[in-house]
Amino acid sequence: MKFQAAARAIRGSKDTQEDAFRVYDAKGGDAGEIAASDAGVALSGGGLLLVADGIGGHFGGDIASKITADTFVKTYFAGSRGAEERLKSSLNAANQAVADAQAKEPGLKDMGATLVAGYVDSGTMSFVSIGDSLILRYRDGELHRVNADHSYMEIADREALGSGDPALWRDVMTRKGRDSITIAVLGRSLEDFGHSPQIDSRKILPGDVMIFSSDGLETLTMVQIQNFIRTLLPQGVGAVADGLIKAVDGIGSNRNYQDNATLVVVQADGVQPVRAAVTSEKEFAKTDTSVPKTATAPVKQSSAAISESARAGRWVPAKIFLGIVLCIVGIAAILFASGKTDMLRSATKVVPLPQEQGLQQRPALTPDSDLQPRTQRAPTGAAPN
Repeated sequence: MKFQAAARAIRGSKDTQEDAFRVYDAKGGDAGEIAASDAGVALSGGGLLLVADGIGGHFGGDIASKITADTFVKTYFAGSRGAEERLKSSLNAANQAVADAQAKEPGLKDMGATLVAGYVDSGTMSFVSIGDSLILRYRDGELHRVNADHSYMEIADREALGSGDPALWRDVMTRKGRDSITIAVLGRSLEDFGHSPQIDSRKILPGDVMIFSSDGLETLTMVQIQNFIRTLLPQGVGAVADGLIKAVDGIGSNRNYQDNATLVVVQADGVQPVRAAVTSEKEFAKTDTSVPKTATAPVKQSSAAISESARAGRWVPAKIFLGIVLCIVGIAAILFASGKTDMLRSATKVVPLPQEQGLQQRPALTPDSDLQPRTQRAPTGAAPN
């Protein structure tokens, strides 16, 4: 199974970019720069996709996300066990690396990062999730969240689940700290508030689209994200990534606050990246022949296309016109042979053109001149005297 991946990121209204993303091929090659290009990158043998969202603001959020991402990738490709085991050991190594950095610099003691990472290969996605970042899957026109949300709102909602008490629901929905993260890569225990890192696997079908993103993407609703994917996917994952990140940026610029937003879009057996140029007529026939609106060069029609048009009956009007001309010529020949051309000449009278009359102005019409019969004019195309 082949994969196409594209990555995009914006800073939003924050002073620093605290998100980090990584895209690696199955052999451990860094493909992040190509993934951030217009069309994205092809991952023929699968690959590792990761997004880390830094916590700590000016006091280390960007440092924590970088440490988490780099340590995770290095540990994953150094392992030799199954994907889920390698994801688990990579998460533990990243958490320890953050703890070591905190020990060296006390000012970074509150830094940390959320993390979503997935390894895709031969019809399976193995993933790890800790924090409130997202893993979404689009299949058959519908979008669903794959991972759990490790935030306090999930615990609060669970308290009122099944209750019909309006007061309890009002308290749950307005409770302070509702959006707080319960667990993340913080350099300490990876379990708290009854939450544990989620490590699991899902089957992948041809055409499936997976999105790994920071919570900044939630400026868009799930319905909006679903509609963007449905509309843009025929153009490839690069178009999907562009559409989503530009929508977040556009909506976010009209708000008082827009968080960093980073996403990696990957599709299994999806649309290939668009070619920059066509080098031969044979290749052109195999590619999309639609002409961009900005194109100004005329399209050259081949003789084969003209022949096809003729076979399809598109030249019928020309044939009819040619037949009429031949009939007129035949009738004229018959009249000439029968000696009736003199009758034709006598019945024909040429009206001088305005230029021959010295461009004289026509007399003004009287009020009831429109009621008078008009002077008979010679038929068009009459033979001259």
